[in-house]
Amino acid sequence: MKQFVIIFAFLFSFTASAQTKKPVAKTTPPVTSNLAGKTWKIKTSEEFGVEKTPTEKNKEDFISLKTDGSFSLKREGVAVDGAWKKTGAYIYFTPTTKVVPAFNYKVVKSDDAVLQFDWREDAGLHTLYTFEAK
Repeated sequence: MKQFVIIFAFLFSFTASAQTKKPVAKTTPPVTSNLAGKTWKIKTSEEFGVEKTPTEKNKEDFISLKTDGSFSLKREGVAVDGAWKKTGAYIYFTPTTKVVPAFNYKVVKSDDAVLQFDWREDAGLHTLYTFEAK
């Protein structure tokens, strides 16, 4: 009987350990897009049909969309970084810090040299930003 208990305990422990799930390393696939892997510098902004060149406040604005799905940007002097994801015509940004909440831009135009975003505020205002590849 003692041998039976030892064998049963051995088999039970082997079966239990065989069913233990091992953590799988999550990897982020590289983002394949003409937007990724580039740094885009602000060229113009447009509100109510009036196009403006950058002012002192936003002349250093940029957005860098990395192929690993991360981003860094500067908007009106405020630096933000986090993760980005393009779904349809929208790019969704999830900042890693609480400096700004999550936000999105609608891509109006994108090619190898120019990127144009439409950003809408809750109040109904929207700004059309044009960036150039750096």
